[in-house]
Amino acid sequence: AAPSIAELLRLALSRTRELDADATALELTGNLQALIAALDKLERHHVGFPALPVAAYEDGPMRLLRSHPATSERVGALLRLA
Repeated sequence: AAPSIAELLRLALSRTRELDADATALELTGNLQALIAALDKLERHHVGFPALPVAAYEDGPMRLLRSHPATSERVGALLRLA
């Protein structure tokens, strides 16, 4: 079944909040490298979970079903803020 518009909006809000939280973490800690390392560690941990390959959610319409931005997107946003 296709996700509802409300569900897609909820997921979009969740992704936005994650990026906002990352920006706040950078502001509070001032430690860009530690934040990137933490995101990389989370990404490596996630790879072990059985699910659709993460790459399937990186591009195209499937990315709309993510609750969190891709790690590469989060790191890119942090680099732009630093």
